Amino acid sequence: MNETQKRTYTLPIAYDILLSSGFPLTIAYICFCGFVGYTGKFLSPQFLITGYVVCAVLWFFAVFVLGLLNIVQSFRKYAQGADIYCLNAMLTLKYGLVVYFILNFVAYALIALVLLAASRGTLLLAFPLYPMYGVIFLAIAGCTWLALLPGAFYGLQIVRFGCAQGKLSSTAAVLHGILQFVFLFDVLDALYLSVKLWGRGKKSAVAISIVYAVPACLLLYFYLRWFAL
Repeated sequence: MNETQKRTYTLPIAYDILLSSGFPLTIAYICFCGFVGYTGKFLSPQFLITGYVVCAVLWFFAVFVLGLLNIVQSFRKYAQGADIYCLNAMLTLKYGLVVYFILNFVAYALIALVLLAASRGTLLLAFPLYPMYGVIFLAIAGCTWLALLPGAFYGLQIVRFGCAQGKLSSTAAVLHGILQFVFLFDVLDALYLSVKLWGRGKKSAVAISIVYAVPACLLLYFYLRWFAL
């Protein structure tokens, strides 16, 4: 791959890096606040919260712009007949964000457990707050789902290429097109399309399969342990 080809993948790689930086940047900001407090310098809580909100808004805006540019790029590359580019970009976004989505799930699960433990289970009894919990959950799930759209659109172009090249039937194309927009299944579908139809990404497919298999085995283990008790 020459330098010109490398530069063409700047948008997918930049999106992966920026989106995955959300949690590390948040932790870094918390550490900064702790360091400031440790040194004895006084910064009002309002100032620290405002600073975090401003940084978060800028981060979200940058993610939105990069995501939109990737979606536009996917349609341009399809028009150019660049199926390998769309395939590589799809895999870059799908595989590159697996760790992000795992961290995202773990972080919110830990927050929920901490709140539940801090309230000693009383949150479960707060029936009037259940609608609010539902709204918060839907908002978080919706924002997380939006994060997979750039990769999903590259996957959609791959499905279109598959139809145009006779590799997919119309029925299969509809199924694969839907799977590209579904959590967890989108990565597995990208794996199938790349390995089965294009014969590419076999090593990375093995690595992603292991990443998927380990949490699944752990969840099954704890599930069986829980009900065994």
